[in-house]
Amino acid sequence: MAVLPNLLCNTQSELHPLEEGKHAAESGMNLKEYAEAVGKVRATLNHKVHAWRVFSLTHMGHDQARTSWRNLAEIHAAPKWLWAALAERMIEKEWTVEQTRKSVAWAKDIPMPPEWSDVPEVARLLVSGEMKKTVGVAHIEHGAGNIAHDVLGRFSTSTYFSW
Repeated sequence: MAVLPNLLCNTQSELHPLEEGKHAAESGMNLKEYAEAVGKVRATLNHKVHAWRVFSLTHMGHDQARTSWRNLAEIHAAPKWLWAALAERMIEKEWTVEQTRKSVAWAKDIPMPPEWSDVPEVARLLVSGEMKKTVGVAHIEHGAGNIAHDVLGRFSTSTYFSW
C-alpha cells in the first residue's frame, strides 16, 4: 500500500500506462476502489491493467512495450496461453491496434492444446500462420509433417491433429 501515497501525490501524471496498470494490479484493492482512490476512470485503468498483465508474461523489452501498450491491452482478450506469441508477432509485424484486435478475434476461441504438448511452440506456430486453425483441427502447412511430431509428440507423419 506504500505505492498509493506516491500515486496520489503526483496524480500519476508522470507514470506510463503500463506503470499505472502495474500499480493498480498490485495495489491490493479491487479496481473500483483503486480508481476512486486515485481519481481515475475505472474503464481506462482496466485497459492499463490488462496491458500490464500481458506484458508481465512476455519477453518484450520495456521500450517495445511502452510504445505498444494499447496493443497489449487488446491481446488480453485472447486465451492466456497465446499472449506471448501474439505479443511477439505484434512486435515483429508492427501491428496497429486494429490489426492486433483482428488477430485476437481470430485466436479468441482456440482451445489450449494438451499439457503434454509444447504449448509455447503450438502458440507460436498458430500465430505465425505455420499451423492453420480449422474447426476442431489444427493443420500444419504442407511439407511440415515432422512439426506435428516435434510439437505434440503424437504423430510422426500426419499434418493434422486435434485436441
